[in-house]
Amino acid sequence: MSKSQTLFNTLMDEWLETKKENIKRSTFCKYEQLVRLHVRPYFAKITCAKINQKFIDEFYTTVSKKSVEGHPLATGTLRCLCMIVNSTLRLAQDQGYIKSQYLLIPKLSREYHLVHVFSKENQTLLEQYLYEHPSQYSCGILLALYTGIRIGELCALTYENLDLINGYIRIIQTVQRTAVITSKANKKKKTELVITSPKSRSAYRMIPLPDFLIEYLNQNLIFSKSRRFIFSRTGAAPVDPRTIQLFYKQILEELQIPYLNFHCLRHTFATRCITMGWDVRTLSEVLGHSDIKITMEYYFHSSMEYKKLQMQKIEPLIQCAG
Repeated sequence: MSKSQTLFNTLMDEWLETKKENIKRSTFCKYEQLVRLHVRPYFAKITCAKINQKFIDEFYTTVSKKSVEGHPLATGTLRCLCMIVNSTLRLAQDQGYIKSQYLLIPKLSREYHLVHVFSKENQTLLEQYLYEHPSQYSCGILLALYTGIRIGELCALTYENLDLINGYIRIIQTVQRTAVITSKANKKKKTELVITSPKSRSAYRMIPLPDFLIEYLNQNLIFSKSRRFIFSRTGAAPVDPRTIQLFYKQILEELQIPYLNFHCLRHTFATRCITMGWDVRTLSEVLGHSDIKITMEYYFHSSMEYKKLQMQKIEPLIQCAG
């Protein structure tokens, strides 16, 4: 069979295989899922001979109109799909499967990030509950609320990386639930809990703890030489993030607080820090952002609470008559 008769999907599978050993497992699973759901079906039975710029552009038009559970595909998802297709196109040209250079150049607008945070009233209710009902998972929720730690980082915390004497936690790993990589013949979906490196190099960090949090953790955590992981049933393995999420959701339901997902504890922490006057560099390092621009975009530009605080600083130049 000539190269031009090779299926485009075959080359895409080849590209995926080359990435498997060079990227994080969770990233590979994300690529594989995007290919399986959105790319491979469109290119089914399409040979390299049929690939041209019009066909590639039509693929993007089709996928950009797709929706998942009634919502259009996110800008980040579309960018990732374009990267996968373009990488496969480059591979096809480099190896002589296609003769011309084709490229998918989408015109995507910048995504606007709107963060959701707890009101001060609801945050007070949540904190009061955690103090009145201390437990291992209550410690986890309070830790997330006052350090901005991600849930995967929280679940991966070990006692070795908790220093209550000097007052800090060290983030060196995270827990993720990822798909089990199986053969194509086995289509049954399976997932497993995996301990992996943090999200980025900057996510490796030390976070100082406020005194009140150190006192709370000292009083309510389980300290034992036989335990490795802080948030764990047995101490030997990390808790599944879904377990803490369920515990957290049940508390909000009991308190009749409108539901915000667990990640909003991180958003709430960051927003409170801004309203207290934290500088953006310090906040960015505590959150483990890879770029200070991310901190600015998420919390300084999109926080309504921060904007309200700044607006209250405006005063009229003339005194209003009483």
